[in-house]
Formats: sequence, structure tokens, C-alpha cells
Amino acid sequence: MRIVSALIVSSLLFSTLPIKASEADCSIWLCLPMGFPSGCSDAKSAFKHRIKKFKPPLPNFLSCLATDVQVPAGTPVSTMDSKYGVAAIMNYSKQCTQYEYDNQGQQHCVEYGMLPNNIVKDTRCYKRIKDGDVVYWNPRGCIGTTNWVETYMDGKRYGDRVYY
Repeated sequence: MRIVSALIVSSLLFSTLPIKASEADCSIWLCLPMGFPSGCSDAKSAFKHRIKKFKPPLPNFLSCLATDVQVPAGTPVSTMDSKYGVAAIMNYSKQCTQYEYDNQGQQHCVEYGMLPNNIVKDTRCYKRIKDGDVVYWNPRGCIGTTNWVETYMDGKRYGDRVYY
């Protein structure tokens, strides 16, 4: 009976620990807040893969921490967190989607795309169409729904909100 109890307790303890995430998944934490700059192609691919598999956009941060590294006592340790949800798209505009820096450190846009320009966060776009006409929509004038994710360090937003 003691062995069975020990097995149940140990399985409960170990089942709550997050599974170690891949290096590409963990690098999403570094690359996403900066809009996946050059050098972040593995992270961007991992992000897209997670979305396609209906996983959260970011892995659990605890699954990315090195477990065999000893942090000296008194060392400040940051906390990382994320929030994600949906947003109603009101319109789109052409915006820069990727930047690069030249030899003088000047930032230049190298890729443009159509991105949500005006959104209503935490609201889905609902439309009811009858005979080809919109008879109901909420919020009024919305054109679609998108997803978003934000990253936080020590409770403060870190980087830009990313829509996908």
C-alpha cells in the first residue's frame, strides 16, 4: 500500500512540472517582442508551428529554464509572462513587417505587409449576412477577427503586441 501511495504522489508531483521545450520554442520568448528580427527564423517557424497545432503562441516559460544552473543567492531574477487573445479588426493598413540595420546602425524597412491598423482587443467580429447584405455586426464596421500575444517582464509589457 505504501508503494502505491508513493507512486501516486510522485506521479502527481512530476505531472505538474512543465515538459522541457525545444530551443526554437524557447527562443520565441526572445524574438517575438522584437518582431522576429534577422537571426530569429527558427523561432518564427516554431511560433507558426505552435499556432497551426492550436497550441499557445509561447511555451510555458518554466519549460525554458535551465535546471542545472545554480543562481547565486541575492541575484535578481526576472519573471516572464504572456497574455494572448482575440481582437476584432476594424481596418488594415500597409505597415513594415521586417526591419534591418545598415552599417551606420540606421533602421530600414525591408518588407511590408497588410496589418491590422485599428482593432478592438478581446472582442470577436460577429457578422450576420442575409441576402448578401450585412444585417448585424458587432462591433459595427468590423471586417474580421485576429489573434494577439503580448510578453511581459517583471509585470511590465516587453515589446510590441503581435497579431497573427
